[in-house]
Amino acid sequence: MATPTISDPPGTVYIGRIPHGFYEHQMREYFSQFGTINRLRLSRNRRTGASKHYAFIEFESAEVADIVARAMDKYLLFGHILQVRVIPQDQLHPDIWKGAGRRFKKIPWAKLQGKRLRDPQTRELWRRRINREEERRKAKADKLKDLGYDFEMPDLKQVSDVPAPQSTTEKPLAIDSISATEPITVAALLEDKQQDSVPSTTKITSKRRKAKAKAT
Repeated sequence: MATPTISDPPGTVYIGRIPHGFYEHQMREYFSQFGTINRLRLSRNRRTGASKHYAFIEFESAEVADIVARAMDKYLLFGHILQVRVIPQDQLHPDIWKGAGRRFKKIPWAKLQGKRLRDPQTRELWRRRINREEERRKAKADKLKDLGYDFEMPDLKQVSDVPAPQSTTEKPLAIDSISATEPITVAALLEDKQQDSVPSTTKITSKRRKAKAKAT
């Protein structure tokens, strides 16, 4: 492991063609043999979280970064030939280390979109959507008119044409609907259910056993 000098600035390397399964934890453990790693960022797809097969690693020493680039470039790793090169500090993008060092958490976009579609929408929201759609249709109609096509798009149904839903509450079950002369308890219901669930052959067998016991 190379030891950085006091005046040695940090160095950043780009690593391309990273094989599948070689993620942040494995990369940090593997490249730490060259020197201390300050930051590491594996590029991932924001929607699926899949690796984009390239990453950036900032070492504590620029000398170490140069050694890594010379040693690991064209290195065969799990069937992939790595592409490693040093990136000068003045060429680094300001957002290159955005999200570095954090554990990746996949965002369930499909689940969030489904919840958004299932949630009830307010009338004001629908009014804004209809206004935006009308503006888009008007812009398209103007473009068609400039091309020589006079096309009238159908009108959209307005929110005011749809009656507002009335709040309806379910009425609780009236106590009068249950006969007061024959009160039914939970224990009675369970007892009746158990008696109904007993097969008829079991009842006959139990009667025969009782008769045999009396005879003896």
